[in-house]
Amino acid sequence: MSDPGGGVTVPHALDDVLDAARGAGVAEPNEIRIRPELHDRMQREASSSSVSVTLDAHGGISRLDGIPVAIDAELPAFPGYEIHRAGPGGVARAA
Repeated sequence: MSDPGGGVTVPHALDDVLDAARGAGVAEPNEIRIRPELHDRMQREASSSSVSVTLDAHGGISRLDGIPVAIDAELPAFPGYEIHRAGPGGVARAA
């Protein structure tokens, strides 16, 4: 990935996951489920991000911009997360 100035930029998982959760034209997210290794990466990125992150008593991310976060090792490696949204009738579903 390159920036307009010709340098190389590094993708930020924290921003990418939040962009997917808050994308235009999608239902409001109820929960974000992430793999443990993605959670670890997002924790490292949290200090340099402008995203609002709430930590639990153990220092893990419990909320990302107000959206509850849960660690789920059963998710596929790619993309490494699921966004759960309220479907028709208020029933939660994975996006």
